[in-house]
Amino acid sequence: MASGTAVADSPVMCEDGVCTHTFDYTGASQDFVVPAGVDRISFLLYGASGGSSGFGVSGGAGGMTRGDLGVTPGATVRVLVGQAGSQGQAAFTYGNGGPTYPGSRYGNGGGMSMITLDGTVIAVAGGGGGAGGTRIEAGEQISDRGGSGSGPNTSGGDGSAPADLGYVAATGGSQTAPGTGGISPDGNGTDAFFVANATLAGGFGGSSSTTEGTSPGGGGGGGYYGGGGGGYGQSGAGGAGYASPTVENASGDSGVRLGNGQIQISWDEPAAQLGLTAGTQPAGQVSLAADITGNYDVPTGTASFYAGLASLCTGVTLDSAGHADCDASSLAAGTYEILLSYSGDSIYPGTETTGTLVVVEPAPVVTTQSLPEASASGSYSTQLVATGVGPFTWESKEIPEGLTLTADGLLSGTLTTPGTYEFSVRVYDSQDPAQSTIVVLSLTVAAAPVTSTSAPSTSVSTSQSSTSETTTSAPASSSTAAPTTSSSSVTWRPVTTPSTSSSSAVAPTGSTTLLSPTSTAGPQLSATGVDVAPWAGVGAVLLGAGAFTLLLGRRRASRH
Repeated sequence: MASGTAVADSPVMCEDGVCTHTFDYTGASQDFVVPAGVDRISFLLYGASGGSSGFGVSGGAGGMTRGDLGVTPGATVRVLVGQAGSQGQAAFTYGNGGPTYPGSRYGNGGGMSMITLDGTVIAVAGGGGGAGGTRIEAGEQISDRGGSGSGPNTSGGDGSAPADLGYVAATGGSQTAPGTGGISPDGNGTDAFFVANATLAGGFGGSSSTTEGTSPGGGGGGGYYGGGGGGYGQSGAGGAGYASPTVENASGDSGVRLGNGQIQISWDEPAAQLGLTAGTQPAGQVSLAADITGNYDVPTGTASFYAGLASLCTGVTLDSAGHADCDASSLAAGTYEILLSYSGDSIYPGTETTGTLVVVEPAPVVTTQSLPEASASGSYSTQLVATGVGPFTWESKEIPEGLTLTADGLLSGTLTTPGTYEFSVRVYDSQDPAQSTIVVLSLTVAAAPVTSTSAPSTSVSTSQSSTSETTTSAPASSSTAAPTTSSSSVTWRPVTTPSTSSSSAVAPTGSTTLLSPTSTAGPQLSATGVDVAPWAGVGAVLLGAGAFTLLLGRRRASRH
């Protein structure tokens, strides 16, 4: 049996994001090196079919095993593809198919297909048994076809034998033991056997009868455990498939492959996904970003940005998260097609993507930073102002009660409650797409002025048959002018009182000073409520002083 390692030259096909490396029979083991970044593979194994006989009978078809396996990038998976059986071959086929008598008309067993990792068997697809002859039973011709090779967790198919006493068919290999050879009166097949730590470790199919001068049978198929060889004129049994406990989603079938075996190993194609952030941005503030992800490790390498044929940023190294930025603030207003180019790395091939960038003039700038003060119960109106690409459209959903804001920015109305109000307004320019700005404005509403009621006029007069002046306090008014006062002289002329004395007395002349407003209309008092009572009090004091002076003069006159 040939052995060794050949360099795999089967093509790798990638379609719809899945790459598949197909290994065909070469007569030697082949190696599959796990690609960089790949941490999981899927495999599909087909065992080889057994050889047909010269009686027109087919050998058993090979089995199928499939599953998924976690791997390490750079690891080597050993691949062994089984060889199909043929007629009259005395040698084991590649993949441990059992031999038949040399030059006979019977087929030898088909080889198993197997993958190993670090010397451990991972999966096996069993080979089919070699074909036997034909016979007549109950008037019908019976063909002794070889037993089928199996998939994982099942036994290979048994060979066939006449129902006559003394004949026993070969049995297929199982998950735990080799198959047994067929028995016939004219020659027995041999049992399958297991070889550990060999180049093709595993089950060898049993040989057919090799007794000289007798008619041999078909060889057993190779497998995890091989099938037994057929006895005289009988077919060989099929080998068993296998999947190790490390295999996920293991499944398979029996008797599905004719000819040489085959192995396919598949993996998700390493592919970088390019994310470009462009969108709509104001002139002078344009920044582009690339976010590159992969289906294995985080991509490395560089990113380059182009606007049409113009280079914006080239060879920007990706950070540890696969991100790169580009300052494109030099772009004027307009619409650009942005090309993002990824260099690729040891895992991912280079690739490109495009996106649309719209550069607009900067958003409006609201120049109204403060609002004039308002008065409660008074009308209010002010125009909001912005600079940029006009005309502008204004809106707010939270202005104080009593005010309205028109689309052209006129804030007006009547407020009733004093206080300070903060509210936001948004202004849109006339670009397409429109740009907008939000500002928060503050409006102070002052209390309305207080208006007081005018008090009645008061006057103080002197009357003693003398010349007098009257001081009048005018009622308060709503004027805020402060009152002014002046000094006024009043001359008192006391009346002469008759006396029984022979002498007469004349009262001395006296004088006093009264404070009175300079205007008969009274002082103008402010709305803060200046009281006229103090003025009336001053008049009363002065009146009292004048009366006291008059009385004192009379007393002095009476003494004389």
